[in-house]
Parts: sequence; structure tokens; C-alpha cells
Amino acid sequence: MERSLEATMLPLHRAAVPALLAVALCAGYVLWPKPTAACFRAGAAQYQITSAAHPTYTVRFVTGEAADFHLQLVDTPDNADVVLVDEDAAQPCSAIPTQTIRVDATGTSPSTADVTVHLSSAPDAHKLYVRSAAFTRQEAAALIAVLWRQQHGTHRQALAQRH
Repeated sequence: MERSLEATMLPLHRAAVPALLAVALCAGYVLWPKPTAACFRAGAAQYQITSAAHPTYTVRFVTGEAADFHLQLVDTPDNADVVLVDEDAAQPCSAIPTQTIRVDATGTSPSTADVTVHLSSAPDAHKLYVRSAAFTRQEAAALIAVLWRQQHGTHRQALAQRH
């Protein structure tokens, strides 16, 4: 009983394709590392969104009036107090020290937040317009909240100073 060469090659071909695909994926992971997170520069400082366990700032998104910072995301720059627009690829951080920001979108992180943000539709909330290739709307909101906190302190600090 003689098997044809074609019949013998078919099972080998089926086994080789997944193996070659796995090798190609591993090589791509090693040769082309993941892109680094974008940097946001404000004056002499730079900020980067991170998932690190020990960031410079943790921003927690919460519901309710007890938040430090109330922010409304708007659809046009004409309605905004702050506009964040970039259309380029993410810019890497330079050699100056970088302040890192971790975003706790669910409000369930066990760590203490440095600033809490309430995404609000209230007319007195600060208004932010975002069109960014580098940052999501929530990341942009976290960046603005950190900048605000550096300028004004937290809601709790402001209350303590008044009383």
C-alpha cells in the first residue's frame, strides 16, 4: 500500500502552520516592544498615565457631590473651560522627572485617592473638551484634575483652611 507524497505532507503542513504562527508572534513581541504611554507636558512638568502600583497621583472617579473636582465632558471646544487636543502619535516622556497618574475608573481601588473626580452634567462643573490620539477622555479628565489639584489643593484642604 503506497501513500502519495501529497497525502503525507498534508498532516505535516497542518501542524507546521500553528507552530510558525506562534514563533512569529513571540518574535514580534520581543523585537517590537509595546509603545510607551504618552506624556503630557504642562510648563516644566510632565505627566504620564500609568498602571503602576505606586504612582505620584491616584485619581478616582466617583459619583456624588463629595468629589474634590466636578468635571463635565463637552462635545465642542466652544463650550469648554479647558481644551485638550492632539492629533499626533503619543509623545514619549523626556529626561526630566515624570509625575505618574493612575486612573481608578471604578472607584474600587484600595488605595487612597489624591483627587476624586465626579463626571457631572451640573452647569457649575468645569467643562473639558477632548480630542486626542494619545489620551482617552477619562485619562484627559484625570490629567486636568491633577493639574487643578496642584493649583487649588483638595476639597478637604480648602474646607479645613476655611474653618
